[in-house]
Amino acid sequence: MIRFAPCPLLSRGLLPKCLTPAQIEQYREEGCVFPTRVISETEVAELQGRLEAFERRTGGPLKGDMRH
Repeated sequence: MIRFAPCPLLSRGLLPKCLTPAQIEQYREEGCVFPTRVISETEVAELQGRLEAFERRTGGPLKGDMRH
């Protein structure tokens, strides 16, 4: 059984590498925690725009080895 300890940084409003109580509950119920936000929505939009522009310039969606 995995045991979880309280994360003192959460109560101070910091963004620690700790699971929130809701994430702990999700892990206990589902065995995994996702999605984990790694970049902001603004960064996603910027990168998606760059990808779509590249695909327009090169004739369509990425294929084969370029898809990874």
